[in-house]
Amino acid sequence: MNRLRFRMPGRLVKDRKGVVAAEFGLVMPLFLGMFMGMVEYSFVYFTYGSMQAATRDVTRQMAVNTISVGDAESKVKGRLPGWVRNDATVTVTQSAPGNPATNVFTMEVDVPISKASPFRFYTIAQTGDIAASVEMKQELPFVEVK
Repeated sequence: MNRLRFRMPGRLVKDRKGVVAAEFGLVMPLFLGMFMGMVEYSFVYFTYGSMQAATRDVTRQMAVNTISVGDAESKVKGRLPGWVRNDATVTVTQSAPGNPATNVFTMEVDVPISKASPFRFYTIAQTGDIAASVEMKQELPFVEVK
């Protein structure tokens, strides 16, 4: 009996069965968490890029007199990803609405960072907004000279 007791620890030290499974169980949650973070913040970055492009393009359309200020919000929201359309705040201001020669359009689009990703795994605990802002001078309306 005494021999078995002293041999058992030696056998356990040499027995490597299940080591890979134990290491996998310890390391995999960390890798999965890092992967989910990369994917989620990639979506936040995509949302920000979409906000910038939509803000710039719609402000340009207002500046060249192809859309009205009243249509700007729906145009911007239509170009944003589906998971942020209802949470986006669009603000349009003009410096001199009655004078196209000096009028400057300012558009700002804000989205809470907690809503900027469809997964909301890490960003749900974030506070603050991501914002895109553009200022553009209105061009004079085209007048055809005959």
